[in-house]
Amino acid sequence: PYRIPLPDWAAVLIAVPPCLATIFILLISNWYVYIFSIGAIICGIFFFKVGEIAKRKGWFVYEIKARGYAMPPMDDSRGTTFDQSSSAVDQWEYEEENRIT
Repeated sequence: PYRIPLPDWAAVLIAVPPCLATIFILLISNWYVYIFSIGAIICGIFFFKVGEIAKRKGWFVYEIKARGYAMPPMDDSRGTTFDQSSSAVDQWEYEEENRIT
């Protein structure tokens, strides 16, 4: 439901410095850090897969809380922009694909 106010290529540029810093730290680290990192990745993958299996078998269900309405779209399909102070925002139809879950 959130929009990044940047183009996709700029969002990728925002993620590049932390990735490079992580790679640099791993390059200058010792084998304790390697073992810990590999163990954390393996545990993460394991628990993700267990969660998928448990959800598929119906062992649990995620709780969905009603949060109200999602923010109205900033422009409609015709390319016109909504005026935030207009009544069009108040009368915005609550569509299924805009539902916050």
